[in-house]
Amino acid sequence: MQKFKFRLQTVLKVRTIEMEQQAKVLALAYREVARARDELIHLQQLQEKEVLRVKQLTLSGQFSKQLLELSLAYRNEVKRWEFRKVDELKKLSQKVEIERTKLIEKEKKKKALEKLEERDRENYEDEQKQMERKEMDEVASTRFNSRER
Repeated sequence: MQKFKFRLQTVLKVRTIEMEQQAKVLALAYREVARARDELIHLQQLQEKEVLRVKQLTLSGQFSKQLLELSLAYRNEVKRWEFRKVDELKKLSQKVEIERTKLIEKEKKKKALEKLEERDRENYEDEQKQMERKEMDEVASTRFNSRER
């Protein structure tokens, strides 16, 4: 009995490799989003710390107009960083969606080949069973004919 060989096995291997590579790209994109979120949280914490620092200085009586101006300039700069980070986060999220869509497409292509392989294997097994039945019928027919003689 001949062993089953899927004629598109090499293509299936390539599709699998492509899918794995795309999964890695997607994972990197997710990491970039997480990094940007962490940086945004850090910027928000800087903003909150500065507000608390100004409140403490005000309560302790060490507050001055110059200090207020410096604090406002610092908070405005942190706000600008936050806006840039939010824009970066939006772009990274869009990239994640694009990469995720690519991965889904590659998974579909791989799944289609796997289904084709499954159908080919079933057809092969059916053919093998049919050939085996045919051989068994021939053996039975030969035995029957040899007994009649």
